[in-house]
Amino acid sequence: MQTGLEEIKAGDKYPGWEKPFENSLMGIMDGEIQLLVSLPYPREIDIEDFKNLTAYGIYNEKYPLTIWRFGKNFLLPTPYNPEFEKQFKPNDVEKFICQKNRIMTRILIDQNGIIRVISLAELKSGFIEDLQKAWSNSKTDWGGYNEWLKRIFRKNTYKIWEKVKKY
Repeated sequence: MQTGLEEIKAGDKYPGWEKPFENSLMGIMDGEIQLLVSLPYPREIDIEDFKNLTAYGIYNEKYPLTIWRFGKNFLLPTPYNPEFEKQFKPNDVEKFICQKNRIMTRILIDQNGIIRVISLAELKSGFIEDLQKAWSNSKTDWGGYNEWLKRIFRKNTYKIWEKVKKY
């Protein structure tokens, strides 16, 4: 599977992995959205749920936040700012916007950087359009954005999910 970095598969060490972290990162690379999730000790239920993207959406308060639902038990809010992507990767963003099929590569790694799950999903065009609209007029205040994220991540994930525009 081509990811824009190199060919990688489950069982490989994630390219560029240096030290343990627990987080999620989302960005555009080589014309597709990539979601990297690191759980220090993924349980079997996490791995099984992560294989099944069941819904996703946008939580839009002051800034948008992407939230993913995997299986029945796994909700994951992920910060994402297309303005940042446009600024630092304009060619990748342009390639992504021009594609008819909007693909997302999902990768789950463990505390050692070993890929536990890698899979693809085609994203609905309404989600992409709404995500682009949410940021289209924004003049991002990075300090404000970071403070907002700190407050949001203190909320119960299921409370956020109740207010998400779902796809």
